[in-house]
Amino acid sequence: MGLGRRNLLTCVTLAKRVARRRKTRGVPRRSSVRAERRRVDVAQTERHSSRFEREQAVLNILQDLRSLDGLKRLFWEELNYERENKPLSPRLWPDGAKQPLAEDPILFASGGEDGAFHVVYCRLASPDLKRGLQRPVVNQLLRDHPYALFVFSNKNQSAWHFLNVKYDEAVEKRRLTRRIAVQRGEGLRTAAERMALLDLQTISQDLFGLSPLLIQQHHDDAFDVEKVTKDFYEEIANWYFWAREHAEFPKDAPVDADGKPSLPLIRLLTRLIFCWFLREKRHPQTAAGLIPDTLFDTRRIKDLLKDPSPTHAPITPPSFRTVLRHLEYGNGYARPTPGATIPG
Repeated sequence: MGLGRRNLLTCVTLAKRVARRRKTRGVPRRSSVRAERRRVDVAQTERHSSRFEREQAVLNILQDLRSLDGLKRLFWEELNYERENKPLSPRLWPDGAKQPLAEDPILFASGGEDGAFHVVYCRLASPDLKRGLQRPVVNQLLRDHPYALFVFSNKNQSAWHFLNVKYDEAVEKRRLTRRIAVQRGEGLRTAAERMALLDLQTISQDLFGLSPLLIQQHHDDAFDVEKVTKDFYEEIANWYFWAREHAEFPKDAPVDADGKPSLPLIRLLTRLIFCWFLREKRHPQTAAGLIPDTLFDTRRIKDLLKDPSPTHAPITPPSFRTVLRHLEYGNGYARPTPGATIPG
């Protein structure tokens, strides 16, 4: 009887398991869902890491771009274009297009099906990268290179322009010329981000059979000024709304009805942006800005402050204190007090 009862209980238990399996058939287990989520998270992290690494590699090249060796690393290695390095004869060009050149243009790299998308390098004879000198050269090159990126440098290769030509469909095929400028001492983070978008592997992992028109459209998007501007203001807005919850100002600074320092924060932000543009205004010989670069270099903050911790860092160096007082206490809405602190 006892044995029969155990057998009966065993059968009932097995029947329940079978019924449960039938009921949940097709429904993923929690462990499977968690595993899938982990796989998705890992894939997203890898993509983000890959993008950051590519942008950093491009930035390193641009910061040291002083010869064709850097250009080779950029297009042949980082951005996955095919090597060409073939001279293009301007013998039949009009004088107005030949005279600005220090040497023959070079078909530097190619991409896409049959190598139909071209990267063309032109070295100007001038010490400056004047747009008026580039225009007649581009007009000639477009006749034989309709899908292309044009790279210009001055004579000593200390300044560079990466030039994209887009046709405006809305205005009878009008040409829209956009440039990414690269020069020693300039802020190049945005330039690196946009140039990294030109990587052919971001269009397709399989580089064979890529349409030159598709590559051209990808370049057009990377050089889209409206997109760059939109991204810039989105980043500013995101930082503002975050800082509105965390920033600290002197007690007599005005606040909103909910106690948030919106007005002081906006004043601080606009002055920071203004100082950034002053920093970007460079002396043509020394490349020095109108205000020191160190004010915007996070690696140097510890040298400027006695306590570089995220909160309550005393303002000590005179030049730094003066600038930040103008930034934080502009327009006379609050008086700087002894021992004022910079919120994290």
